[in-house]
Amino acid sequence: MNKQQAATSPTDEVSDQALIERYLQGEDKAFDTLYQRYRRPVFAYLHGMLPGRQELAEELFQQTWVKVVKSLRRYRDRNSFIAWILRIARNAAMDYFRSQSRWSALERQQDWLEDPAPSPRQAMIDRQEQQQLLRAIDQLPTEQREVVLMRLQDLPFKEIAQVQGTSINTALGRMRYAILNLKEKMKS
Repeated sequence: MNKQQAATSPTDEVSDQALIERYLQGEDKAFDTLYQRYRRPVFAYLHGMLPGRQELAEELFQQTWVKVVKSLRRYRDRNSFIAWILRIARNAAMDYFRSQSRWSALERQQDWLEDPAPSPRQAMIDRQEQQQLLRAIDQLPTEQREVVLMRLQDLPFKEIAQVQGTSINTALGRMRYAILNLKEKMKS
């Protein structure tokens, strides 16, 4: 057995559906594998939906996974598993927004925008551009902002459409308008 084979566990290559079936048959480790596969994109999505509200994002993250566990028997392989989980996370965030009767501004983690070792001058320029972009993203209509956030998580448009409960053409259109809006906002 070489190092690469030793580094990958047998569950790394198992499909989501197989892991779900194993979990439903009582194998808790199968759910741990699913959780490890998808915890980062789910948290990043919620963090992006709830700017500056780390504790709330963590709370909704936990609620999302509790709902996933409770609903797992009803999951059908029609949609990708990550799209299904993000739909649950989105619903949790929307429920929160409805309960607050307001939408908060959207802030993103800035890690994805940062250059690893810019010069001090370039770092200052980059920070200003990042802040301008983040403000522009904050000002996008909700549906466009969601599409941008999900694309930043490398979610395909087909799955974004599933999460938003719309057609793929609508998701693509929202991204197109988001890009146009961002370009316009970045000019000013």
